[in-house]
Amino acid sequence: GARLWRGGKVIATDKIDSLRRFRDDVREVQTGFECGIGLASTSELLEGDVVECVTVQTVSRASLDAEPRRS
Repeated sequence: GARLWRGGKVIATDKIDSLRRFRDDVREVQTGFECGIGLASTSELLEGDVVECVTVQTVSRASLDAEPRRS
C-alpha cells in the first residue's frame, strides 16, 4: 500500500497500481533512480507530494505466544 502526503497531511491511502522505469513495467526501483508511480484511485500527483510505501503484515496470536519472551 501507499500513503500520499501533501503539505504534511495524509490526503490518500491507496494501493500502488503501476510502477514504471522508462517505458517498462517493473517490480522495484533502486534508491536514487527516477520512476513513474500510479496509484489505484488517485490520479493527481503534484510536485512536492511524498509517496510513503507501507507493508501490512498479519500475525496470528498463536505464533506470537510460541516465541520465547525476552526480559
